[in-house]
Amino acid sequence: TLTTPASPLNVDCDDQSGNELNSWLSNDGGAVATDVCFGSVDFTNDFGNLSGDCTQVPVTFVGCDGCGNCVSTTTTYSIVDNDSPQFSTPPSDLIVSCGSDTQSAYDSWLASDGNSVYFDTCASNSELTLFNDAPTNAPVGGGCSNSVTVTFRVSDPCGNTSPALTAAFIVNDN
Repeated sequence: TLTTPASPLNVDCDDQSGNELNSWLSNDGGAVATDVCFGSVDFTNDFGNLSGDCTQVPVTFVGCDGCGNCVSTTTTYSIVDNDSPQFSTPPSDLIVSCGSDTQSAYDSWLASDGNSVYFDTCASNSELTLFNDAPTNAPVGGGCSNSVTVTFRVSDPCGNTSPALTAAFIVNDN
């Protein structure tokens, strides 16, 4: 007889050493079953593997007595990511001289994410997405003194987004 169903396990994505998971599996997710004839009930589980952040998988614990009478309980193992990506180096302004190849400088500045560096405690940089509200073309026209302010943000695969930071691309008349 199942007296206590298994409890879910939520593990923070930056604490995936496996110790908490292994302990949870070894303790049958907290499930308890009793048997009046044999007393003890041996549990197994169907946990396979889980990778990635902000994911979950159902885990079924099956407890059987010596006669093959079984009870089961299903719960979830989840990897949780509540941390937003951060900028370790914020986007910085870039000032170029009037008459230089403004569009190339602008394109390079945007390609370097405004010369910023960012990270996430759970996702690798290749999993992060930086987005901005920059116009396609560099600020030109109306003389040599022009600028555009661009807002930069970073998001991770779990939908967490960094605070918005701004930097300016400035065309200066020397």
